[in-house]
Amino acid sequence: LSAEQVEPEREVVMNERLMSVEDSVDGFLGEKLFRLAFEAHPYRWPTIGWMRDIRGITLEDANHFYQTYYAPNNATVVVVGDFDEKKTLELIKARYGDIPAQVIPQPDRDAEPEQTGERRAIYKRHVATDRLLIAYKSPSFLAPEHLHLQMVADILLGGLSSPLYRDLVVERELASSVGGMVMPFVDPGLFEMSASLQRGHRAEEIEPIIYDHIRRLQDNPPTEAQIERARARLLTHFYIEMRTVRGKAESLGNYETTCGDYRRLFEIPAALKAVSGEDVQRAAQRYLRPDARTVVIGTPMSSIAGEEPDTEEEHHHQHQSAGLGVGPVHRWTAAPAALSDECTAGLAGGAR
Repeated sequence: LSAEQVEPEREVVMNERLMSVEDSVDGFLGEKLFRLAFEAHPYRWPTIGWMRDIRGITLEDANHFYQTYYAPNNATVVVVGDFDEKKTLELIKARYGDIPAQVIPQPDRDAEPEQTGERRAIYKRHVATDRLLIAYKSPSFLAPEHLHLQMVADILLGGLSSPLYRDLVVERELASSVGGMVMPFVDPGLFEMSASLQRGHRAEEIEPIIYDHIRRLQDNPPTEAQIERARARLLTHFYIEMRTVRGKAESLGNYETTCGDYRRLFEIPAALKAVSGEDVQRAAQRYLRPDARTVVIGTPMSSIAGEEPDTEEEHHHQHQSAGLGVGPVHRWTAAPAALSDECTAGLAGGAR
């Protein structure tokens, strides 16, 4: 790599961060959520890096990283489609065979200490209404409970007939949209829920309603009809992801690199079919606890009393108990009727 290659890319990445984080309310709040939720694990660091890191990286840093990690013994090649296996293997060998292997350092991942109290932060941003993010610590996507939490997310937030959408958006008209997902990370991550408030309403109005819906699921397992609907939606989403050549390749590659075995991908349908209402209830009880909760709120610039409207302040605290008792990304909005049920990670993808 040369300076002529690195410097233009530095500008590209800086602009990318400006667009996706600094100038994006959702990107800004999402970054703050992870920074607050994780105290030790590298998940608290944004993938794109802090702006100071982007500005500070040297040509030597870039070359060292490139030479260390861009090596054949650190790569997974996935080929999907109609191809000649012998010719393809010969082509791969011709392209990669002469590149020397490297010593790949073991990941330096500090174990995250157990969270023992709610963490909460409020940020003033240029928004018309409050934005609310609620996250609970979730298991690795390799753990069986990860699928159980995906069922929890789908039962609570899966579609326009889901209880949280009906309650907050349709009936009470407190929120314009609600959403949620379980992060598909190889180490324990987050179960996220989000809401955008209607004008004239505040995040503290809907928090107790959300927690009440969670408590209902913790107190009573979902009905068989709820389980079947959630299972059908998640299975449908799984097979849709497999419909294209690219979808197959990405899923196989993700499972090979993160699980060490691409064949675990093929176990998902059977695992989903085996999930019971009691599994879902236990997952909600174990993971959706007030003392494992992190809350981040974006509020209009002038809505925090006693502070100047042109300053940005962070207000956060941790205490032992809150006062208020995955698969697909579920994000539903009031007008238009619904955003597309978009999966950024999927049942089988995106682990990091």
